[in-house]
Amino acid sequence: MREALVTRLFQPRDPLPSRLDALWLINRGVVKVMTWDEEGEIVILGYWGENDVVGRPLSQIQPYEMQCCTSVEATCLPLERGSSLSSALCRHVQQTEHWLCSLRRDRPRLRFLKTLIQLSQKFGRPAETGQRIDIRFTHRELAEMVGMTRVSITRLINEFEQQGLISRTGGHIIVLPSADTQFHPY
Repeated sequence: MREALVTRLFQPRDPLPSRLDALWLINRGVVKVMTWDEEGEIVILGYWGENDVVGRPLSQIQPYEMQCCTSVEATCLPLERGSSLSSALCRHVQQTEHWLCSLRRDRPRLRFLKTLIQLSQKFGRPAETGQRIDIRFTHRELAEMVGMTRVSITRLINEFEQQGLISRTGGHIIVLPSADTQFHPY
């Protein structure tokens, strides 16, 4: 007999339960997946949103934690239903590859700009002047995403703003069209 699908609601900062026999399909909201290095520093493995899947079976990294960044509605998908997950799994793997490629080959400035563009595409919406990132990331969270210091991120945000690549309003970053025309992000 097949297990019934269970949809649950989570609050910001709640962990998603980690199960070896199931994945979580995010119906609404944003989930951060992370681990820690030997010094206890947070290493961001990715940010996932609507129609993405996350879960322990997708990673061999220890420790592995899934934390809600916003209110989240997620459906627990037992692995025996895996055939219906192929497109979501492909997106997950592709996004992971993008993060890893960017972290390994790009200079810090370019890596951060590419990350802002990717965040605006995945978690943004059109604004009057560009693409507004709907999530209010702290400078520390942005630094953790790209393997930089908070101070460096603050400096780059100010630099990008002066260069007309981004703007800020109400705690949100807006990626301006000029940022996207400098290169193809991925």
